[in-house]
Amino acid sequence: MFVRLDKTVFLGLALLGAMVHPLWAEPDLVLTFPAAAEQTAESHEIGSFALASGAFVAGKAAMVQGVGQLRQVAWRLAIARPATKDLMQDLTLQVVQAGYQPIFECSDQACGGFDFRFYIKTLPEPALHIDLGDFRYLLAQRQGQAGLDYASLLVSRGAEAGFVQLTLADSAAPPPVDAQSNLALALTAAQKVVLEDLDFPAGSASLAPGDYASLRDLAAWLQADPKRRVTLIGHTDATGSLSGNIALSKKRAASVQALLLAKFDLKPEQVDFDGLGPAAPRADDATAAGRALNRRVEVVVSPQG
Repeated sequence: MFVRLDKTVFLGLALLGAMVHPLWAEPDLVLTFPAAAEQTAESHEIGSFALASGAFVAGKAAMVQGVGQLRQVAWRLAIARPATKDLMQDLTLQVVQAGYQPIFECSDQACGGFDFRFYIKTLPEPALHIDLGDFRYLLAQRQGQAGLDYASLLVSRGAEAGFVQLTLADSAAPPPVDAQSNLALALTAAQKVVLEDLDFPAGSASLAPGDYASLRDLAAWLQADPKRRVTLIGHTDATGSLSGNIALSKKRAASVQALLLAKFDLKPEQVDFDGLGPAAPRADDATAAGRALNRRVEVVVSPQG
């Protein structure tokens, strides 16, 4: 029998989340668990998202894509070697009760095993441990205010605990606020934001010529508070070698950094850069449109010391 946790625990977490991320409305899907659960990680993003809607077969998995708010939360359950099938059944019921309809579900090898696990977006170890021989995945959807909203579950276990990740993708764009751009709002509320208007030709480390509004907004946000720090993270599609793509992604991030410092009055220590190559795709790399989305630079806000 599944015992629901004290509601005051979730109310406290909700209030804490509202203070840390004021842009984010309290979700109406709040999971409860069969044992004491510790929240181990949480991530908020605003921009394009892609969620697996099919198994990993022949080098790719079907994806649903959208633009909006993405929230991921991971928990560790104090239960030794839980039955992932039973845990997923209970959580799926909660997802359905919140108005979502399942559109895809699978388990470990049927999902695509190792390849599927590293194709989808997950929070890192040790906050979320995934046993490649025993994990389950669910994707569900419902009609939202500005399109389809999605809820995704990933359930697995370790020797002494169960692990759950909930992903909520809300297609509703954040409301505008006077004297602030959406990018500024996103940087204030989220951990990272994609600079959507940057244009990198395939294989090139140089930005195509243009006046990029995202860079003006980013510079203004940094200039408003000299203590603010960001890291630019470059990403590529998977065309070419891994080492070449990692080098290319770093060069792309470096070129954005150089443009920001040259064009705007920013302190060099406010803008760092790095690159991950093709390691974190957000779309199907088998299509031209997906590869274009994967060639990007993200802004990650650094904590203020």
